[in-house]
Formats: sequence, structure tokens, C-alpha cells
Amino acid sequence: LENKAENDNEYPVQFLYRDVLAKETILEALSFFLIYVPQKETERDKPKKPAFTIFPRYHQSRMVHKVARDALGHFTAHADIGKKYLIAHSAGSGKTLSICWLADCFHSLYKPGTNEKMLDMLFVLTDRKSLDKNIRDEFDDFAHLQGVVGYAKKASNLKKFLKTGRSIVVSTQQKFKWILDEIEHDPDLKKLRVAFLIDEALYIKEVTEEKMQDEEIRITIFANKEDIYYLENTYAGQVNYAIQGAYEERNRYKELADPKYIDTGAIFDTMALTVIHHGLQAAV
Repeated sequence: LENKAENDNEYPVQFLYRDVLAKETILEALSFFLIYVPQKETERDKPKKPAFTIFPRYHQSRMVHKVARDALGHFTAHADIGKKYLIAHSAGSGKTLSICWLADCFHSLYKPGTNEKMLDMLFVLTDRKSLDKNIRDEFDDFAHLQGVVGYAKKASNLKKFLKTGRSIVVSTQQKFKWILDEIEHDPDLKKLRVAFLIDEALYIKEVTEEKMQDEEIRITIFANKEDIYYLENTYAGQVNYAIQGAYEERNRYKELADPKYIDTGAIFDTMALTVIHHGLQAAV
């Protein structure tokens, strides 16, 4: 988000009064995003928790709006949901809640003017071998989704949810191929419109900070601090390559060898520029 006016007659903070504080935005925030979590009594080793409310940060509501609007627009125009989206979240930015809000939104999207639902099933997949406790805890706070969300720790759970058509299913990435095979080989399942929200641990923060501390990179940035064009173009490509090497060392490169990660302007390139700009600040 940039503090930048869209035209000369507006203030740089126009997004606040044009978007955040707009009547429609506030009404939607109260009707959809605001989550009331009732008091929870002491349970086994869990202490009593007072009632509280959950409200999104601006980047979370904006993400849900942008993705949902684009996905529904594509579905309305083409009668299919064949699109992919990449949503980058940094540590501490509320990724798990963002996933829950987006899943909740997708679950309730209909083709305008009809009762035709955009999705029949939505899978939320985490890259942990055991189900991510955070995702389960957060979904449990969405009281209106009780009975809608199913947690599949075993293949038998998945079979049951696929057979009964559970609207939202939470499982692990390890079961992704199994789910696709089941859908592919079942004529009834192939008729369903199915989407996946995949929680990928990309180690973005870890690898970026690792390269920020790389002595060779720091020396090169300092030596060329006056040549910004070289650093942001030629050298950024070299740092991008070094970042790819870091993922190779973590045995994660093959699964990430996709244009959305490695192309110019994609995530690895953004990470490289972040490393360079950090080095430039340190070189001042």
C-alpha cells in the first residue's frame, strides 16, 4: 500500500476516507468480517478465555476483496474457476486468519442474479505433516462455520468428506495428489467446482534475512551503492540466483521452480530487491 493520491485533487491518505471509512466498507466489516468469539470455559489444560472480537487489518480485508472479486468475475464471464493466485504474507501479518476469511467468503459466493454457487468444495491445505493447530483454532472461532468445516487427518476422513460434499475441508499438502486422483477418477466428483487454498511455507523471511547477512552480498552492494541501476537490475538477478540456491539447499526448489516464483518481478525477484535495498540503507 502506497500513500499516494490517485489524482492531484486528492490527499495521499485518500484510501482512508474513500475506502476504509466508506459506508459500504463499514457495513460489510460489521456484517462479514467482524467475528465475535464467546467466552471459553476451562478445558483440560486450557485456561478459561474471556469473550473477544476479531477484526481484520486493512491488508487482510483488501486481499479478500481483490481475490474474491476477481474470481467471481472470472466465474461469471467464463463459467469456470480455472485461475491461480499467489498471496504473499510476512510473518505476523495474520496469514491464518486471512485464509479463514477468504475461505468463508468463497464459501458464500454466488453468480450474480442466480442461486448458482461458485464453489461446491474448498480445500484448505497446510504444509505441516500434522494439521496446523492454528488453522483449526482460528476456524473454530468462526462459529457460523460450525458444521461447514471438516478436519481430515486421515485418508478415511477425506473419503467421507468427498462423499458427503463437505463445503470446506482442512487437510495437509501431503494429501493434495490423493485428492486430485480421487476427483479425476470419480465421474460425480469431476462435475464439482473445487478450489484449493494452500498454505505454503516459503521461508521468505528466513531466506531473505540470511541473504541480508551474506558478507559477499553486503560488500558488493556497498561497493556499487552509487550505481542503483546495476544493483536493481544486473546484480538483482545474481541475488535472485543465490536465493534459488538457498531453496535448493532446503530441498524446496523443485516444488517452487515455477514462473510465479522465479520470473522477473516474481517472489524471488522481490526478495532479491529487498536484500539490495536493505544493504543500501546499511551502506548510507
